[in-house]
Amino acid sequence: MKFGVIIETKEPEKAWNAFRFAVASLGKGHEVKVFLMWGGR
Repeated sequence: MKFGVIIETKEPEKAWNAFRFAVASLGKGHEVKVFLMWGGR
């Protein structure tokens, strides 16, 4: 399966959980792409 993870937050806990999901998915053999977005300020 292929996953796309988009992270756009200033909250470290949310970003950490998104990366944990991505790493766990890679460990299960899935294809993962992570996109980091910045909203400014």
